[in-house]
Amino acid sequence: MKIAQVIIRFWPAVGGAEEHVLEISKRLVRDGHDVTVYTSDLESEVPWKRLKESPKEYQGIKIKRFKAINIPHYPTLKRLKLGDFDIIHTYAMPKSYSDFIVRKYKNVVLSTVGLHLHDDPRKKSLLGYLFRQILIKLYYFLIGKNTLRKARVIHCFSTHEKEYVRSLGVKNKIQVIPSGVNLKDYKKGVNKGYLLFIGRIDRGKGLEHLIKALNGTKERLVIVGKDFGYLDELKKLVNELGVCVEFKGYVAKNEKKRLLSNCKALVLPSKYESFGRVIIEALASGKPVVATRTGGITDIIKANLVEYGDVIALRKAIKNPKLEKVDLTKYGWEAVYNKTLKMYNSLKRSF
Repeated sequence: MKIAQVIIRFWPAVGGAEEHVLEISKRLVRDGHDVTVYTSDLESEVPWKRLKESPKEYQGIKIKRFKAINIPHYPTLKRLKLGDFDIIHTYAMPKSYSDFIVRKYKNVVLSTVGLHLHDDPRKKSLLGYLFRQILIKLYYFLIGKNTLRKARVIHCFSTHEKEYVRSLGVKNKIQVIPSGVNLKDYKKGVNKGYLLFIGRIDRGKGLEHLIKALNGTKERLVIVGKDFGYLDELKKLVNELGVCVEFKGYVAKNEKKRLLSNCKALVLPSKYESFGRVIIEALASGKPVVATRTGGITDIIKANLVEYGDVIALRKAIKNPKLEKVDLTKYGWEAVYNKTLKMYNSLKRSF
């Protein structure tokens, strides 16, 4: 098959959706399919930063890049034009290129990652929050619902996303396929007694609640991830409470694996997670996970779940978290790839 993958950022830019497209595309090329990724020249959207280099090929994957135009919450790929493909798979909503593609082309799979446009964790103001709520309602009323209806197949990463799509009036043509993890890369280690958070350092990750949950305990917390404008505020809170927290910033993959294998538990107190790949990585490392009862998290684990912002429940959960038995094989990249290929084949046969 000749397949186009369309995503706002791609290798060497990093991120969850970027890794998903890369891993699926590598396996498609391995199995003899022709894959082209259509993407932008961006390294990151927040802050808005362009790549220093723009490779046109990676491991047999062809890459075509277009200049990104910074329209807040709705980035655009300038002069995007696709060729003739058996399957076009576009990632993310709300995105202008996804809305454009499902209207212009017939053989489109739409992945709904980013579906909610939930409140921006980098903005504190009530006005900013209300603006985003109005914006998301207007988007789905004027554009988004029609985009969902026109897509041939809608791919959701979790049942939570599926139910959200159904609430917008689309009842069928939805397939739930999770993202994946290289399970063999993660090994069980020892328990060195520290709690671990891995992710963006921003308001939506609930880190202020986790730091407050440490108050009055002897727990140690290690925080790994890039600062998205919230680090100074968290450091101030740590100093005020006098709790034990180490900010490591961004770390390489091997260091992340080491930290996972030696932690007491992974803690993910986020306001929302569409999937939560780091949960799979922690479980593959033999570590329990404490997390909020939200989004795709509940597809993966049922134990050690708390409500977002409940500091007391979080303090209790991190004291002695239990390791939950989860069948991780369905989250291996080969299993995810096989389901994706089956989805593509069923779509191609329907033409």
